[in-house]
Amino acid sequence: MQEKHEKKIEPDHPRIKREKKTMDAMVHIYCKNHHSTSKELCTDCSELLEYAKYRLSKCPF
Repeated sequence: MQEKHEKKIEPDHPRIKREKKTMDAMVHIYCKNHHSTSKELCTDCSELLEYAKYRLSKCPF
């Protein structure tokens, strides 16, 4: 069995930055359309976004 020794992508890598930006946009769109918010996220959506960013920070990509 061969093991892959792939390097983890750094948190400031363009791919990670793009993924965070996409998550941010999607959660804001969802919150605006489902929870009638304008600029600020509701508590639930804010917690979801923080959790998603945390999970992304742990992802080995």
